[in-house]
Amino acid sequence: MTEKPKVTIVTDTGAGGLRMLTGAGAAAVTDVVSLPPEISGPHGRAWEADLVALRRKFNLDPTTDASLAGWVIEAPWAHPVWHSYIIGLVHLRPLSGMPAAVINLPGATHQFWLWAANPERSREQFLRGDAELPVLTPVNFSAQLLCADDESAMKTIKFAIGEICAGRLNPDTDALDQWITMFGNNMLKAEFRR
Repeated sequence: MTEKPKVTIVTDTGAGGLRMLTGAGAAAVTDVVSLPPEISGPHGRAWEADLVALRRKFNLDPTTDASLAGWVIEAPWAHPVWHSYIIGLVHLRPLSGMPAAVINLPGATHQFWLWAANPERSREQFLRGDAELPVLTPVNFSAQLLCADDESAMKTIKFAIGEICAGRLNPDTDALDQWITMFGNNMLKAEFRR
């Protein structure tokens, strides 16, 4: 008698994983982005914002702005209301005339934030540099990183974005444990650390 192969599906333990598998409760994407995505997967797409245009629009001097990248990630499977998320990445190097970065992880070189995107605001306007971050507050997650350089920090964030688009990393707060496993809890208040 031959054994039937066993199938194992690995996903998070929250409701987001069930929504991803079944499609039930996925958020409706009402704000279409006409730009081609830079990262795509079976469960999401992602675009990098035009940082030069954003700095120009908001009169930000690159010598006093630590921003390295802003990303919009479309992942409607992750939550029944929020279809997209924003990740912002900065370096923590000293900037002339600016206060020193608050370091929560000894030796930290970079920091990122993850927010749910406001579904009532245009993602494409932000991506093209015509609008502020369309985020909902409070932040979903934040962490400081230890990276050799900006390129390594970007690779780290792109990997996480790829995992979201593949449906293996849920950007919603339901999956905080996934983010802590991947990046640590160095930016969480002590009472929320697991």
